[in-house]
Amino acid sequence: MNSIADQLYQFVDYILIAFRTELFIVLYAFIFLIVCYYFLYPFVQLFIAWEWKTFLAFFISIIFMLLVFQNIFSIQETKILLIAIIVFSFFIGGKKGIQWFKYQRKKKRLKSMSYRKRAH
Repeated sequence: MNSIADQLYQFVDYILIAFRTELFIVLYAFIFLIVCYYFLYPFVQLFIAWEWKTFLAFFISIIFMLLVFQNIFSIQETKILLIAIIVFSFFIGGKKGIQWFKYQRKKKRLKSMSYRKRAH
């Protein structure tokens, strides 16, 4: 057992000495991917809740808008386009939020009606 641990220690030592730069690049990439995964996971759940057709239409609209505006107008500052994308995002999000709120109200009303029928 002790010889296996010593060999493993020597192997890790060799990797750290010989491939230090490559090892750190791999570790940085791995950590970056983990951070991105856990950062993007809630957003993906939100997009799924938005429904896929709205999600795809949203991103296709943004990509199309970026391509068209960059070819038609010579906009030097991208702040204008980013503000337009943010306003568009709030518009779509607000629209879906209102639809969700109406659905929840309707669902609650139907639920209360079913309780009234049982009481009679």
